[in-house]
Amino acid sequence: MPDVIGLQSPTMAAFVLAFECYGARVGVSTNEASIFDLLPKYLPVKSDLISLSAVENKFTLLKGDPASSSGRDGAYCLYDSECLVLSTSDLHVALEQLASELDAVVALEASPSLFVHAGVVGWRGGAIVIPGRSMTGKTSLVMELVRTGATYYSDEYAVFDRQGQIHPFPRPMHLRTGELGRWQKITAESLGSHVGTGALPVALVVATQYDPRARWSPKLLEPGQTVLRLFDNTVDALRRPEDAIDIFARVAAGCVAITGARPSSEQVAPFLLALCAQTTQSRAFAEPSECYSDFNLDPLPTNP
Repeated sequence: MPDVIGLQSPTMAAFVLAFECYGARVGVSTNEASIFDLLPKYLPVKSDLISLSAVENKFTLLKGDPASSSGRDGAYCLYDSECLVLSTSDLHVALEQLASELDAVVALEASPSLFVHAGVVGWRGGAIVIPGRSMTGKTSLVMELVRTGATYYSDEYAVFDRQGQIHPFPRPMHLRTGELGRWQKITAESLGSHVGTGALPVALVVATQYDPRARWSPKLLEPGQTVLRLFDNTVDALRRPEDAIDIFARVAAGCVAITGARPSSEQVAPFLLALCAQTTQSRAFAEPSECYSDFNLDPLPTNP
């Protein structure tokens, strides 16, 4: 049975659970037992239930609007502490928004891990990290890499430890459907692959975004540029700048990083897997000033 606590509006008397994920401690409450039963499947991956007294952040999903004199029984209202995040008549939309908010607060409050907005896959002992915010084509590229045989780690957050290694955050891949608040969820297994479980060293950083008119002509990034690209996409960069720079300097010293607008994922994925494999084996590459005009030019291999 869930805990039942009495709280002041808008966080009314509720069924409550609390969890810890990567050091972040979060509580989630609701005033409906039927909603409570659904909550575990919307928690962040790698969450462990904990005592309610240990939470540092609280979210509440209510059926009925406490701000309305009529109660609006058909509405579902999501709160972050006392702040209204969303009011909707669609429970699915409310739960998906809750899941997104929970992922985001874990990314912000994680310690000592550092979360970066990025897609991640594993390949032959190394990680490919694709930093970028929403709408840059991360998920489609991650999906194609996984479909080609890479191990799935994340389509939203790269989780770095203090040594600069990557840990999995393998929520299902989310593709926008065009309908507000609706996503198509895709698992690694449905693409013929699997989810990673262990930490990996970063072999390749790919700073790119989709452009249907682009011709794949990536340029190498110098270590300092690599640090800045990762830092720019770090969730908690402002509060932990020294940690971030130290971690990313370790990463940049041992990986290859490339940048450039890309065409379709199908055109780029084989190149990235081949380059990752080569980098993992040699931990060496060409001069940073060199630019490759086509993705199959030597010394870059074309077959993973």
